[in-house]
Amino acid sequence: MRLSKPQLQRNFIRITNKGSFYWRSLALVLLISSLPTLLIAIINLYIGTGKIEEEVEKSHQMRISQVSEMIQANLSTMEIMTNRWSTNPLVSDSIRYLDFKDNPDVVQQLYEFLLMMSGSHPWIEQVRLYLSDQEVIISNSKGVNPIRDGSLKTTFLQEYQQQGALYWSDGAAYLSADEPSLTLVYKLPWYMNDSYGALLVDIKRDELMNALGQLNTDKEGISFVMKKGSNWGTDQWNPAIQPFAAELRGLISQKQGAASFTYEWKRDVYGISQGTLPRLDWVFVVATPLSKLTEPVRMTTNSILIASASGIVLAILLALYASRQIYGPIDRLIRLFTSDKTPSGIAYEKDEIQFIESTWKYLHKESRVLQERLELSFPSLRTGFLLQLVQGHFYALTEEEILDKMEQYGWNVKDCSFSLLYIRMSGMSKLGERFRVEDEQLITFAAANIIEEKTAGAFHRVQVINFQDLCVGLLVAAPKSDTNLKEQLTQSAHELTETIHKYLKVNVTIMVGSLAEGIKEIPYILDEARSAIRHRDLSVQHQVIDIGEALRSDTAKAPYSFQLEKEMIHALKLGLEEETIAYMKEFVAEFSGHTPNMFMLQQAMLHLLGSIMHAIMQSGYNPGQVYEGGNLYEELSQIHEAETMLQWFESKVFTPFWLSLQQSHNMKSQLIVEKVLRLIKEEFMNDLSLEHYAEVCGTNFFTLSKIFKDVTGVNFVDYVTGLRIQRAQELLLSTGLKINEIAEQVGYQHSYFNKVFKAHTEMTPSQYRDAHKQR
Repeated sequence: MRLSKPQLQRNFIRITNKGSFYWRSLALVLLISSLPTLLIAIINLYIGTGKIEEEVEKSHQMRISQVSEMIQANLSTMEIMTNRWSTNPLVSDSIRYLDFKDNPDVVQQLYEFLLMMSGSHPWIEQVRLYLSDQEVIISNSKGVNPIRDGSLKTTFLQEYQQQGALYWSDGAAYLSADEPSLTLVYKLPWYMNDSYGALLVDIKRDELMNALGQLNTDKEGISFVMKKGSNWGTDQWNPAIQPFAAELRGLISQKQGAASFTYEWKRDVYGISQGTLPRLDWVFVVATPLSKLTEPVRMTTNSILIASASGIVLAILLALYASRQIYGPIDRLIRLFTSDKTPSGIAYEKDEIQFIESTWKYLHKESRVLQERLELSFPSLRTGFLLQLVQGHFYALTEEEILDKMEQYGWNVKDCSFSLLYIRMSGMSKLGERFRVEDEQLITFAAANIIEEKTAGAFHRVQVINFQDLCVGLLVAAPKSDTNLKEQLTQSAHELTETIHKYLKVNVTIMVGSLAEGIKEIPYILDEARSAIRHRDLSVQHQVIDIGEALRSDTAKAPYSFQLEKEMIHALKLGLEEETIAYMKEFVAEFSGHTPNMFMLQQAMLHLLGSIMHAIMQSGYNPGQVYEGGNLYEELSQIHEAETMLQWFESKVFTPFWLSLQQSHNMKSQLIVEKVLRLIKEEFMNDLSLEHYAEVCGTNFFTLSKIFKDVTGVNFVDYVTGLRIQRAQELLLSTGLKINEIAEQVGYQHSYFNKVFKAHTEMTPSQYRDAHKQR
């Protein structure tokens, strides 16, 4: 509750009710101090004002330097990142004449690529791809759009042709419908004059404006960036400052070389400072109202003069003012604590100190509760941070910055050595109905819990990292004085192998990483572990492998069976499913028996896949159509078990080809039968034979007979007979030809014609003609 006016008056009188000694001493001090006040006021007015202007200038230059370095660092980072992204095969020369309608998968990959680039830096608004030959702009948000605005197109192309391989443009952003900003144009390829396009990286206006906002902390001042020899500037983004900025542009052009000056605008004197960013021909301009800064100095000077003239009267007033100032901090605390709802159970009383003490204790208690809650959330926050750390997402941070952040999460690991255990579970395909492929995350989660429980307290610092893909990492930190860390890790690895297999019944391989002196080396150890684990022995269920030894000792030769490969591909091309799968199993078994090395097996399977793709192309099929554009090599490289590889080849490689083979066979049969039907209609009056048409179509009698009946539903003889009878019926009704003449025209002798005609119509040709004439 707030104090009433009478209460405030009583408290004020109580606080200011001092003894006579206090008043006499205070009055004497004020009287003596009033004598030099006149001189102090003058010095304060002239020296203080000049000092403020000097400090303003220093502050401006310091902020300009800091902001310039920050902007330059961010722009340089984006240039480096764009240079790295420009080497991606998606934006190679092959995209120059890409047909977007016929290649939706490539367009989708481009969208994902541009989206990934857009999220790679906080300053990037969006990344677009410009193709010069097709004159289109591609973005993940708006798709593929042609450049229709003629004036913008002309402006951009003039700049594009005049500039080098990489430049910053304020015009390229106008090619989109969004608000204009600053755009990094990176030509593709950068090392050739004949570029086929460019990556357009638009920066966020808000980020740039926030950075420029640091130039001027005064809300009434302004700051902007202008470009030498150009009308472009960030003042165009803020209509409120454009009139003043336009005036400053002219002044800066007149005062070339002047780093700072003063200028009066709307009755206020402004201190103007400027700095440059030569790399982009930018000029930073900062304007701060000096009159606002010097106003306190002038007020102080006036107060001193009035105090000097007023004498004793002013001394009394100052004494009262001093008393109020002494009480001021307490009064502000009371207002602060009573501005919101008073905490439950704490009532405001006349004793302000007691009220402040009670409120402070309550707030301290609340703070302690919040601190405890925050400490409870530390483990999950630390886990997320370490997961990003081991995956190399903090490469931009220094060693000290990472250690400081880890200390914030409760890990004081300075002066420590680090290492990593990389645990991978396998053998899922042998578990039958117990686990499915969808249960990989569940198995990984269970293994992570087992590892966390097993290693708790075993090391100075230990953290389990769940990679969610049947792989778990164990990050360990120990004092550098601990010389037995590697042996302890190896022993723990053996214990974890037995424990995980005991509860989950899966095969376990653990890679023991080398010791690292710095925390930034951990991502490299993880990469080595992922590479070395491919060299594990397939004939051993559980293994503990030292990363360094695995990479050094892998000298196994690959006993690749080219004969089995040849027989398998032959069976595949003939559509012999059981034989193909049998050859495949024999191939894997023979290779694994001689070289039980996962890496070598994987390389052999990749080579086999390449041979199969070559054979499919030789058979006249397009692998891209057969497998619907899927990246089979990438899928195969992610499989780390022999049994799973066999299942993958059967479902992903063999079956789609056999379906295409069957469809192709049906289509060829259709074309052959259509050709035979066309020839029969042209030659049905002659003596026809299936052998003759088989020779004409380049096939054999039995094959043509089978496919003819499959396509038409009747055999060859019945089809020809039906066609001849139909033609005879037409001639009987539409002509006056004799029966024997009609028989000759449809390829029959007269006597045989009557017999066949009656068998099909249940009447002789003459009866058929008479019956239909009566109708």
